[in-house]
Amino acid sequence: MALAFQLSHVNTIKNGRGVILDLLFSSNHSLIVSSALDSILPQESAHPALSCEIPIVKISSKHMGSIRDFRRCNIEKIFNELYHALGPVSFHFPDVIESFNNFVNTIHGIVVRNTPLKKTGKSRFPCWFSPELKDLVIGKKICHKRFKTTSSPNDHIEFSRLRDLCKELSSQCFSNYIDYVNGMIPLNIRAFWSFVDSVKGSTESADTYYLDNSSASSPEGICNLFAKHFSSVYNSSPGPIPQYHYLSEINISSCVLTEGDVERKLASLDPFKGTGPDEIPPMVLKHCSALLAPHLTVLFNKLLEQGIFSDSLKSSYVVPIHKSSTLTNVRNYRPIVIQPVLGKIFEPLVLDRISFAFRSTLIHEQHGFTPVITFHRSSAPILFDYILNNSALIRETSIRDLGIVISHSLGPESHIDAITTKASRKLGFLIRTSRSGLSVAAMKFIFTALVRPAVADRLPSASSDQVPSHFLPS
Repeated sequence: MALAFQLSHVNTIKNGRGVILDLLFSSNHSLIVSSALDSILPQESAHPALSCEIPIVKISSKHMGSIRDFRRCNIEKIFNELYHALGPVSFHFPDVIESFNNFVNTIHGIVVRNTPLKKTGKSRFPCWFSPELKDLVIGKKICHKRFKTTSSPNDHIEFSRLRDLCKELSSQCFSNYIDYVNGMIPLNIRAFWSFVDSVKGSTESADTYYLDNSSASSPEGICNLFAKHFSSVYNSSPGPIPQYHYLSEINISSCVLTEGDVERKLASLDPFKGTGPDEIPPMVLKHCSALLAPHLTVLFNKLLEQGIFSDSLKSSYVVPIHKSSTLTNVRNYRPIVIQPVLGKIFEPLVLDRISFAFRSTLIHEQHGFTPVITFHRSSAPILFDYILNNSALIRETSIRDLGIVISHSLGPESHIDAITTKASRKLGFLIRTSRSGLSVAAMKFIFTALVRPAVADRLPSASSDQVPSHFLPS
C-alpha cells in the first residue's frame, strides 16, 4: 500500500526502550519529525509525543494586494460632496450617454476618495486573532525554533512563558469574537454566515483547472476555461424570430419613470450587498436616495426615450461557484453575475411597466418552465400529451406555485413533507453550529429567522398530528 501511494516512513524517534513503535508515513520527504515539547495528553514511555513540521510554500506577493473597503466608507462626507458636486437637476442633455457616464463617474470618484483600503490574501491566522496575539504566536515560534537549536534551559523557560501567554490571550480573543458575533446577529444575519465561514475555514482552490482535454494554471488561462464553459451553455437560436401577438401595445420609449418610484428603489437596496464593476456600493445609493433620485429619474427617462441602455451598466463580474464533486473540473461550477447597482435599479423599474404585456408570451427555449399536471384521485387516470411548437411538454406529478407544492391529488402531504424536510436540514445545521459557542439568544434568533418561517408561514391548513411538534409555533 505504501509503495502504491509513494509513501515512506519518516519517524525516527525511539521510545524509552529504544524501539520505534509509532509508524508515520508521508509522501513529503521534507517533513520533519521531532519529540513534542508541549504534549496534549500525558505521554507513555512506549509511545512518545511527536511533533511534525510540514513545510508550507510561502504565498507569492503577486497574490497579495489591497482593495477598497466600501463598508467603511465615510457616508456623511460622501453625501456632502455629492450635494455640492451634482448641483440642481438639469433637463437638457446634448448627449445623454455622456451625461449619464459623467454622473456615474462623479459618484465613483467621490466614493473612492472617501473609502479606505484593506489588504487581501490568505491570512495565516484565524479572523478572531488580535494583532497582539499574532505577534505573540510569531514570537513563540521563533523562540521554539531557537530552543530546538540551542537546547538552552533559558530558551525553554522563555518559550513556556510565551506559550502560556498565547493560550490565555487566545481564549480571551475568541471569547470577545463570540460576544461580537452574538451581538451582531440580531442586527445583521450575515454575521452568522460569516461566523460559519470562519469556523469551516477558507474556501479551497486548486492550482490547475481542467475542462475536457484542456488545462490551465495561470490566472488568465483559468479565466478562459471558465469563459469557454459558461459561454457553451447558451446557444443562439438559428431560426427566424417568431411573431407574437400581445394583449396590448407597449413601447419602451413611452415608459416614464417617476421620482418617487426611483427613490423607493434606492431606499429599498440592501446596504450590506457588494459592489459591481462601477464600484458604487448600495449603502451609498441608499443613504443618498433623496439626493440622487431626481437626477437619476431624468437620466433614466432620457435613456428610455432614446432607447439606450448605457454601456456602463452592461459590465458585470462573472463569479464561478463550486457546486459539488472535484474542485479542478470546470464543469462542476455555475456562474453568478454581479451587476452594477444602478443597472439593477434601472431594469426592475422598466420591468414593472412592461411585464404585464409579456406575461402570456413564452419563447421556445422556456418550455422547461411550463410543466403539465393533471389533477385526479384515480389510480388509472386518462392522460393526454400536450404539444407546444412541436415539442411535448413535461408532465409532472407535483408542481410548486407561489411556494406551495401541489400534488396531483390536491392533498397537503407533498407540501408538508417538502417543508418539514427542508426545515429539518436547517435545524440540524443549526444544532451543529451551536457547538461553536454561540449564545442561546443568538441561536434562538437564527432559529426564528431560518427554521420557523419555513414551517409556520408555509404550511396549509392541517391537523397538528401531521406536523412534527418541534416545528410548531409555541
